[in-house]
Amino acid sequence: MLRKSLLILGSFFVASVGQPACCEAALLPPLEPDALFAPKDVAIENRVLAKINGKVITVMDVVKKMDVVFHQEFPQYVDSLPARYQFYQTNWRVMLDRVVDNELILADAKEKKVVVNEGEVRKELEHMLGPNVVKTVDELGLTFDEAWQMVSTDLIVKKMISYMVHSKAWAMVGPSEIYTAYEQFAKEYARREQWRYSMLSVRSGGDREEVVRLVDLLNTLLHQEGLSFNEAVEALEVREEEGAVKISVSPTYERAEHQLSAQHKNALAALKVGQYSVPIEQKDNTTWRIFHLEGWQPAEIPAFQNAQLQVKNGLFEQAVVSQTQKYIEQLRNHFLLGPDLFEVTALQNFQPFSMI
Repeated sequence: MLRKSLLILGSFFVASVGQPACCEAALLPPLEPDALFAPKDVAIENRVLAKINGKVITVMDVVKKMDVVFHQEFPQYVDSLPARYQFYQTNWRVMLDRVVDNELILADAKEKKVVVNEGEVRKELEHMLGPNVVKTVDELGLTFDEAWQMVSTDLIVKKMISYMVHSKAWAMVGPSEIYTAYEQFAKEYARREQWRYSMLSVRSGGDREEVVRLVDLLNTLLHQEGLSFNEAVEALEVREEEGAVKISVSPTYERAEHQLSAQHKNALAALKVGQYSVPIEQKDNTTWRIFHLEGWQPAEIPAFQNAQLQVKNGLFEQAVVSQTQKYIEQLRNHFLLGPDLFEVTALQNFQPFSMI
C-alpha cells in the first residue's frame, strides 16, 4: 500500500479536481516577442512543490513538462524568452495539477499491474519529438531517460483513463440521451438564423414635440411614399430645419439570432423582408428608431441522422470530463486520506518565475 501522504513544505496539497489528468496544460497564446522588454533570461526559483509516496516534485519537474508542451504547441516562439516566461506564468499551476494527478494514476496502475512496453514508448517518442529524438531531447534540456519516463507516464495514464473512464463514459451515452441532446442541439442550431437590417435613429436635442413631429414625417415618407432611409432623410432636410435634432442612418448589420438584443429581435420579428417598422421610442425618452428588415435566412437544422454522430461524440466528451473528475477524486480519497486535506494554502502567493 502506498504511503498516504502529499506533503508540501509542511502543508497538504492536492490538485484541482476540475482538471482532467489526461488533458494538456491550459494553453494560452504567448505574447509577441516585442511586447515585453528584452530580457536576458528567465529566473526559476526551484523548490519542492509536492512529495507523493516518497517521490519529490519540484518546480524544475514542472518546467520540464511545460517545455515539452511549449515546444510542441508554439515552435515559432522557442527562442523568445518573453513568450516562454508568459507561458510558464500562465500554465505552471495547471501543469502541477496534472503532474500530481498523473502520479496518483501511476500508483493506481501499479496496483492494477498496468504497464507499457518499450516498443510503445519508442513509437510515441518519435511521434511526439520527430525522427531525430536525441537532438530534440537535447534542445529541450532533458536527458533521454527523462524524456522516456515522461512518455511512459503519459502512455500509462492514457491506458488507465481508457480502462477506468472511457468505458463508464460510453455507458452514459445511450439512444435516449442522444435524442434528448439532439433536441437541445436543434434548438441551439435554430438560433443561427441570419438577420440583415439597418436602423434610422432620431435623437432629440431637448424639444420633444419637434422630434415627435419629425419622426411622424419620416414614418410617412417611408411607409406611404416608399422612400428609403437615405431618401427620406434627404427629403426631410429639404423640407425642415432640424435644429438640435440629430438624424442618422446605420450601416447594414448582419446578425445571428442569438446576437440580437431583445428589443431588436422583437422589432424585426414583426416585419417581412423589405418592410419598415413603426417608430419605436427608446428607454432614454430622447431617441426614436425605425428598423428596416433587408433580409432573413433561416437556419437549416441538420436531420437527426446527419447530426447523430456529432451529438454522440459531444455527449461522450462531456461524460469523459465528469468521469475523469470522479476517478481523480476516488484516487485522492484512496491515497490521500480524504477530502479534508484538499485545501491549497502553501502555494497561493508563490511565484517561481521572474525576468532578469
